[in-house]
Amino acid sequence: MNFTRSLFLVSTFAAVFSTVGCGKSAVEEYCEAKCACELCSDPALDACVIETERLRNTAETNGCAEAVDAALSCLHTTAECRSEEYGGGQFETDGCVAEQEAMQQCVSS
Repeated sequence: MNFTRSLFLVSTFAAVFSTVGCGKSAVEEYCEAKCACELCSDPALDACVIETERLRNTAETNGCAEAVDAALSCLHTTAECRSEEYGGGQFETDGCVAEQEAMQQCVSS
């Protein structure tokens, strides 16, 4: 998965999780799930949170929260950690391609 798509996916999860968790933001919930799968370092987790928050804010500014919410909802129900034999897994979100593309258009405009 390329870096741009990863950033897009991160931003996509942010809205779905914005109201979940015990005091944690949607962004934190997403990044923690992703990093638990991929065995991220603490600095990588922090970078995920910062970038996801930035992308979520861009989507809100662009007025396309519906696209964000649809993508996040899909990702919340379909993303999975596919483990690898050695080390961490791969956080896969390939079940939400259409929703992710709509989100990407939103963030890119």
